[in-house]
Amino acid sequence: MLAGARLLRVPALRLYCAVTPSDSDEINAALETQFCDEIPIGLLSRTDYIPLKTTPLAAIQLALHQKSVKLGHLAAIKQSVWMVLEATWSEEGVGYMFLKGWLKNDKPDADGTKAYKLYHPLRIGSPMLQHKWLTVVVEPTGLAAWAERHLAIHRLRIDETCMGCPDCRGKQPTWVGSRNSHWCVQCWHKWLLQEASETFIAAMQKFEAKQAKEREHAGLTVLEVSPWANGPSSSTSPATGSSSTSDL
Repeated sequence: MLAGARLLRVPALRLYCAVTPSDSDEINAALETQFCDEIPIGLLSRTDYIPLKTTPLAAIQLALHQKSVKLGHLAAIKQSVWMVLEATWSEEGVGYMFLKGWLKNDKPDADGTKAYKLYHPLRIGSPMLQHKWLTVVVEPTGLAAWAERHLAIHRLRIDETCMGCPDCRGKQPTWVGSRNSHWCVQCWHKWLLQEASETFIAAMQKFEAKQAKEREHAGLTVLEVSPWANGPSSSTSPATGSSSTSDL
């Protein structure tokens, strides 16, 4: 037994990190092809540490916030599937990681639940760690919860007419956009989802243009037509109050 762990008298700890199914496939493929027994930080996080939560739901909520914006918008109206990595460290393992400075306390969640940061690859081959993957299906979070996160920076009006709804005559909650325009939650969601899709399409166009140049340089003929060639279409926008795809 590690002396440092005995001195700290820390309990065993079970923590969670959520990723998409495609991310988990990438992690498992990397472990198999590289014949390693640890998961690099970069495969579980975009920061220099792995964020760990004390419940699967808290881990999924964090992932929704950190993953692509489009995924967060879609989760408001569609089911989402997550792979949650459950990691359980022994008393010795927790004490050792704290002593090494690898595991640190993070700012608690809004409900006071503890959170942690791991500044080290996840050593799944360690005898002090047990792990398994959980498949979690999350029902749509709903537009009300979505609005709390994504529309918080916009002024809320309780009784206004939405400028985006066809033949909208009734009064309803709206959030203020450019030029003092008013938009309901459905219109905001539709527009921001489109903006996120346009960002994805632009990235795909850039990637395919690079591939085309590489093929041309290699003397290969490109015959296929890219599904992203035509780009996005514009729609009425809360950013301007008119037909636009500009950012807010």
